[in-house]
Amino acid sequence: MRLLVTMLIALVGSFLAGNAAAVLLTEFVWADASFALVFAGVGPVALIVLIIFVVMSRRADPVAAIDRAGGKMLRYLAIGFAAFGIVELMLSGVSEQALRGIYFILAVALSSAAVIAGQWLVFRKGIASSAEPAAAPPAA
Repeated sequence: MRLLVTMLIALVGSFLAGNAAAVLLTEFVWADASFALVFAGVGPVALIVLIIFVVMSRRADPVAAIDRAGGKMLRYLAIGFAAFGIVELMLSGVSEQALRGIYFILAVALSSAAVIAGQWLVFRKGIASSAEPAAAPPAA
């Protein structure tokens, strides 16, 4: 039951965090309708990350597994979107079109990072608190 509650809180919380990050960035860059794809991508990212963290929470040492998975996902996300940004700059040069592409890549990366970080924190707290040994009853 504890895992189900953790999953629900992680999914809803990370979905809200990812969409909040997307809203902040789209407002900051005065984005147009093409940024609707950023909002559409938050849900699938949240589900994929949830599945990864659920699998990691079933390992022998779930706290360490969750920490490793969260760190690796954030690193891979940063490396992948940095590569996309470099390719965008190489193909489009430094122009208004390239800048809009960079903003789009940044919005997807930051909203995905917010989803990963949100679920990482919820799973880390939920699994760590369930892994603690029960306190001994007070001596009478």
